[in-house]
Amino acid sequence: MAIGGGGANRGKTRKFTEEELERVKMYSSIRLPNHQIATLLKISKDYFDELVNKDSALRNALEEGRSKGSLKARKNLFQKAFDDGDVQAMKFWCQTQEGFKITEHVEHTGLNGGPIATVQVEETEEAILKAIEENTKLLQKKLDK
Repeated sequence: MAIGGGGANRGKTRKFTEEELERVKMYSSIRLPNHQIATLLKISKDYFDELVNKDSALRNALEEGRSKGSLKARKNLFQKAFDDGDVQAMKFWCQTQEGFKITEHVEHTGLNGGPIATVQVEETEEAILKAIEENTKLLQKKLDK
C-alpha cells in the first residue's frame, strides 16, 4: 500500500536516503514516469509530486537520472549511426537532432514518361444486366459439373 502525505505526517517532509535517491536516478534514467517511481518507492503519486516540489535532492536525482539516460541513448544512437554505419540510425539522428527533413515526391506517368492513358467506358444498364446473366449461367454450369 502506498504511503501518502496525510494523517500524522501532514506538513512533515520525508527525507530520502542516499540508496533511495540512487534508485530514483536509476528509475528516471529509463524514463519511468513519476507515478511509477512513486509506486516502486511505495508512496502515493500525489505525495511524491509534493515531495519533488519541496525536496531539492529528490528533484536533482530525477533530473540527473533523466539526463544520464538521455546521454546514454544519444551516445548509443550516435555510435550505431556513425561508428557502425547503420543507415536507419543515421536517418533518425539527422531527422531528430539535425533538423533534416526527408520528403518524397512521387509522380505518376504513362508509357515512356507520357501521359497516363485512360479509357472511358460507358456501360448501359442493359449491358451490365446481360453480363451478370451470362456470368451467372457460367457459374451455374461449373456448379452442376
